[in-house]
Amino acid sequence: MSTYERFEKIYSSSLKFFTTKDLRDLLGIENRRTFEEAVKKLESEKVLTKIERGKYLKTKSKYSKFEISQFIYNPSYISLEIALSYYGLIEQLPFEITAITTKKSIEKKFEEQIYSYKNISKELFIGYRREEDFLMALPEKAIFDQLYLSLFGIKSENILKDIKKDSFDSEKVLEYLKPLPEKTKKAFENKFTEIFQC
Repeated sequence: MSTYERFEKIYSSSLKFFTTKDLRDLLGIENRRTFEEAVKKLESEKVLTKIERGKYLKTKSKYSKFEISQFIYNPSYISLEIALSYYGLIEQLPFEITAITTKKSIEKKFEEQIYSYKNISKELFIGYRREEDFLMALPEKAIFDQLYLSLFGIKSENILKDIKKDSFDSEKVLEYLKPLPEKTKKAFENKFTEIFQC
């Protein structure tokens, strides 16, 4: 396969993002050295942009930072400060793209953008929906995640204090408490009542 044919393979693909496996399958190159040289050529010709090891972006494709967040660390969904901003619950526009994951907490960076992921248990990895090509926490789940992680000093509760009580469903927030031990439930409920006076 010629270099031009490889370019065409990438451009004609419906994918915006590629793992090493995606590229190997698409290009049909079995030899490791040949494959690595082909990918480097695609990078040098600005056909592919390397995000991190084993993950690439089709350079000319249109994508959002939320899609990048989803691709580089999975499973995850957008939540916390950036989701609160997305729904207009807070006025601040956070610099970081914040997400929840069942994997270890980590911070990544691509094109000067910080992507921050906070760990949560599998039982609490709920309350999100698909928005275009990424997963977004529901408004009440974003509030829950922010307050829940603040109980452990991982996030700040202060950002929640400007949220108006009538802008979300309190009962839906508290529904997410079900999997938690009683002590944590009580601590959450007390803090929730203190912030939102309900």
